[in-house]
Formats: sequence, structure tokens, C-alpha cells
Amino acid sequence: MISTVNITEIQPRLFFTMEGLLFSNICCRLIVSQMCNTPADTWNWLLAPLLLIIPVAHQQLASETLMLAIYVVVIAFYHLHYGINIIRELCDHLNIYCFSVAKPQKDNSNNSK
Repeated sequence: MISTVNITEIQPRLFFTMEGLLFSNICCRLIVSQMCNTPADTWNWLLAPLLLIIPVAHQQLASETLMLAIYVVVIAFYHLHYGINIIRELCDHLNIYCFSVAKPQKDNSNNSK
């Protein structure tokens, strides 16, 4: 790995959190694609910022630790957003409430005529 400040020794938790969140998102997308019997994406757009971060960090144009911290926050937000939306879509499709045993009541106002 090319790092001018040796980021894995300075901030190992931040680095491994970034890797864990990134590959967790990729694995979740693969699982959902398999469950839905749809082809998986060949490119995950969460990898795109790394194409900018790596050259900028290598040329020391910005703090490597700061860029990594911002990237971890962005990945965590996006991964949480993805998970929440998947749960909502599944609950809507299955007509259930998340974290509840009771099913939603059907609207009978259209059937009363």
C-alpha cells in the first residue's frame, strides 16, 4: 500500500472501519441481488471516491487522516441509508411492520360499497 504517512499505523481503526463498511455494503448488495434473482452490479459507486482520494493523499495535497475520516462518515451514512431503504421495501412488499408482530390493517373503505 502506498501511503505517505503510513495511515494503517496512525489510524488502524479508521482504516479497517472504512474497509469493513465498504465491503459490507458490497456483500449486502450481492445478497439482495441473489435473493431477487437479478444480476449484481459490476461496479460499486462507493469505490469511486477512492479514485480521487488516493492520488490526492499520495501527492500530499490534503490530510490523509481527514480524507479517510470524511470517507468513513460518507460510507457509514450511505450504508445505513441503503439498509433502511431495503427494510422499508421489504416491509411494503410483505405488508408487515418492521420490528412488530401485528400486520397492518387493510383499508376496507373501498370494499364497503
